[in-house]
Amino acid sequence: MNGIRSSGKSHLDNEIRLVIVESPDVAAPLVNALDVADIGAWMWVEAESALFVSPRVLVLLGLTAEPRADLPQRLWRGVHADDRSPIRELMDKRSPAGPFALRYRFTPPGGPLRWIEDRGRVERTAAGDLIRQGGALREVTREVGQEQERREADARLEALINALPFSVWGRSGPKLTVTHQNADSIACWGDIRGRALDEAPPDVHDLWRRQLAEVMTGQVVRNVIEQERDGELRIFSQIIAPVVVEQHVTGAVGVSIDVTEEERARKFDLLLTDITSAFASRSAATLDTALSMALERIGRFFGASLASLSEITAEQQLRVTHWWLGPDSGRDRPFVTEMNARPLSALVALLAKNLPVIVRSHSDLPEGEARAWLEARRLQSFVVMPARQSDGTLCMLGLAALADQIIDWPPDTIPLLRVASTVLGSVLERVRAEANQKAVERRIYEAHKLESLGVLAGGIAHDFNNLLTAILGNASLLRAEYGELPAMSGALDQIETASRRAADLCRQMLAYAGRGRFALRALDLSDFVRDSHPLLRLTVPKIAALELFMASDLPPVLADETQLRQLLLNLMINAVEALGERAGTIQLKTSHGPKSVEELAGAVFSPQLPGGEYVSLRVSDSGEGMTPETLPRIFDPFFTTKFTGRGLGLAAVVGIVRAHKGALLVVSRRGEGSTFEVLLPAQVGPAARPPEAALPATHAAATMWRTQGSVLVVDDELGVRHLVRTVLERTGLTVVLAEDGRQAVELFRQAPSDVRLVLMDLTMPGLDGGEALAEMRKVRPDIPAILMSGYTPANIVSAASYTFLQKPFTPAVLQTAVRQALGE
Repeated sequence: MNGIRSSGKSHLDNEIRLVIVESPDVAAPLVNALDVADIGAWMWVEAESALFVSPRVLVLLGLTAEPRADLPQRLWRGVHADDRSPIRELMDKRSPAGPFALRYRFTPPGGPLRWIEDRGRVERTAAGDLIRQGGALREVTREVGQEQERREADARLEALINALPFSVWGRSGPKLTVTHQNADSIACWGDIRGRALDEAPPDVHDLWRRQLAEVMTGQVVRNVIEQERDGELRIFSQIIAPVVVEQHVTGAVGVSIDVTEEERARKFDLLLTDITSAFASRSAATLDTALSMALERIGRFFGASLASLSEITAEQQLRVTHWWLGPDSGRDRPFVTEMNARPLSALVALLAKNLPVIVRSHSDLPEGEARAWLEARRLQSFVVMPARQSDGTLCMLGLAALADQIIDWPPDTIPLLRVASTVLGSVLERVRAEANQKAVERRIYEAHKLESLGVLAGGIAHDFNNLLTAILGNASLLRAEYGELPAMSGALDQIETASRRAADLCRQMLAYAGRGRFALRALDLSDFVRDSHPLLRLTVPKIAALELFMASDLPPVLADETQLRQLLLNLMINAVEALGERAGTIQLKTSHGPKSVEELAGAVFSPQLPGGEYVSLRVSDSGEGMTPETLPRIFDPFFTTKFTGRGLGLAAVVGIVRAHKGALLVVSRRGEGSTFEVLLPAQVGPAARPPEAALPATHAAATMWRTQGSVLVVDDELGVRHLVRTVLERTGLTVVLAEDGRQAVELFRQAPSDVRLVLMDLTMPGLDGGEALAEMRKVRPDIPAILMSGYTPANIVSAASYTFLQKPFTPAVLQTAVRQALGE
């Protein structure tokens, strides 16, 4: 029969005699059994150089229709080229004795590829000579396909498990050896595949032993554990389930999820909830304390040394409003609470865009102003989260490490701080809103109080000035008649001295009420204080030191020199009285600079002033200072802590400052002295001066002037009317009296051309002097007029259509005013 020739080292190198076993013999029952099992048998017998095959072999290989003479060649050609090498090794005459197993692909003529499995044995003599080799064939195409599908499924599952962002592992066997680990598990715990439970580290062995013992009873274990990973303590949520095969637990599978960030977020959320609840239950007065406590808890949560709330002002100042310093910071307070933020302009620009800034170490920053600024303040690691307020203010929540401490900020730092900044920012806004509301309420209260006391003080001063006008005037008349008598002259001196002192008190009250007389002009405050130094030195006892620190090149202020001198004297007297009988120091200091609206909001009895350039005058003393209870009352009229005081000095200071559109700030602590700071608006451009009325000289002497004509005198105070009539009748004038504005208008309308001059009180019930004069000028526009008053509203000073006469006045001053009004 035909054969296949090769190199001579194999049966394939010689002609093969193929014998198909078809006739029944002793082996027929076995062959039939193999046929039933769809298994083909073959045998090579070396002595006969023949290959015996069962008919089922041809069926399995799809060669039943092939000519038998070509079967050996067909057999070899049907084997896949990539699978022939193992068959060659098996058919080699030197192949080792023993069992063998092969799988190869076979393609029959005209048929589809199929997989064949061949299992058999090679037999040799003791000397190693080949006796026979044979085996059994079966088709395993379906099994190979299923195995391929299983391998692909296993590969997909393996890829999926390895792609999971958490650890998956399996243990099995009596020693619960690790059989499976995905990539995350290997990264987390290391490659421990093949290790038994007893090989676990001591610190985790007991925990795992307890957990797996429970799992091996068929229970599912769920827990949270803490374990170190990459040098950091991490938190894991675990689920361990039993592997059950035929109702027997053969192992365990587990999932470990790193929930450190989630757990931190949960704890931080609880912390913020607690903080928010604390804020909700706090009164407005304790919110500042609550903010500081909240900063401490947040700072400790992130392991920071400093936690703060700050803001960037319009002047590019970094202002720290609330802070917490850890005990390991090495400082008892955070640098200063207000700093120049211009060197941080690049970082501030990011924050202004609502972008956080996080820095592990200032050394990571490029060389420049920002890095130098941080190094100078020993700020190492820091993170800043912006929180824009509804009014546009840029508020910032910041955490920092001081000195040499470096913090590797966790990945959740930014999202957690963003939530915290929103919470604290809203609380800070509430604090500001309530503070602003309190400030508004305080200003309203102070304005009403000042207005009420001002009206009271002005009314008292006005009425006193009316009385003093009558007293001084009549004293002057008596002096003219009887001044040569020694006894009368002394008494008149006493009356006039007491009256002038009373008039001085009235001026103080009018100053407090803001109704003093003002002649404004541009002043250099430093020059003004220097010029006043000799007078001020007289008020200071010898045991006290007076120190002046005058700034040069001050911008001018628009002020009344007389009122300003009274203000300075009152503050100096207050400082001297604060020293008492003890030695001490009084300092006067001038300066200038910008002031923000917030800084001016703390002024005493001042309306909301605009921010801008202000000139400052500070009067400081080293006295005992004031208690918090005393401080709010020191500017009330007639309030004094001195046995000999009248309580009008500081009250007048308030009125003068308000009239100059300035601010008055006071800082005083018991045992630390007091500082009064007067702020007056700086005149940046040319100083505007209001028109000044030509006022008569107060101390003009009486003359022998005589004239004629009719004068209408109007005043609701009887004593003033009689005094004016007496003085004017002595000059030859005819005086017509009226006790109020309505009566005066009626008398004037009866004979307007006969009246040469109207001399009228400004403040009267019903129709006041200004209104009455307006009615008269409707009848006769050119009528000359003198308006009198115990106080002077600002609009009176600048009036040019009449002469103003300040009460109290003497007969000489009255005559001078009348002569000027009549043009004589």
